[in-house]
Formats: sequence, C-alpha cells, structure tokens
Amino acid sequence: MKYIITENERDDRLTVLRRLPELKDLIRHQFPYYYPCDYDSLEQYMIAMKVEMFQVTVLDWFDKVDNDVIWDIVTDLYGYLMVENYTTRCKQKMR
Repeated sequence: MKYIITENERDDRLTVLRRLPELKDLIRHQFPYYYPCDYDSLEQYMIAMKVEMFQVTVLDWFDKVDNDVIWDIVTDLYGYLMVENYTTRCKQKMR
C-alpha cells in the first residue's frame, strides 16, 4: 500500500520531530502526568493528557502544525512513557 504525503504533512512532521525534547518535557510537566490516579481508566488519562497538551498548554508552534500530527507522533514515541506512568503509579486502581 502506498501513502501519499502532501508537502504540508511532511513539513508538519519535520516541525514536530525537531522539537521532540521539548515535547517530552511538556508531557512530564502536565497535570495529568503528576496525578494519573485521578482518572478512572488509562483511556481517560490519555484523553486528559491530550486535552492538557492542546487546550491548556500554549506553545507558539502548535498553531502552525495540525494537532493530530503532533498527537500521533507523541503517542508513537512517548506513549509508553504515559502508559508506564499510569500503570506503575495506579496499580491498586487497576485491580
């Protein structure tokens, strides 16, 4: 199967990939990351992380890039970090 990537999509991905360290810091400093057990499930926690990232946090370059592209890259590269944070800190809740 071939994927056709438009020039704009390519530019968006490059913009995000150049800022990976900034995104990792952003993830680790969000409210849901500090208090993962406030959410009833991993799914709610991940939704809260996404909402926090795009509706609460203001980064100047977020306006220029499609949020879906950012979130796809974040979950691909740092999804394990968020899932691990929830599962290790909220073991009692998961039983």
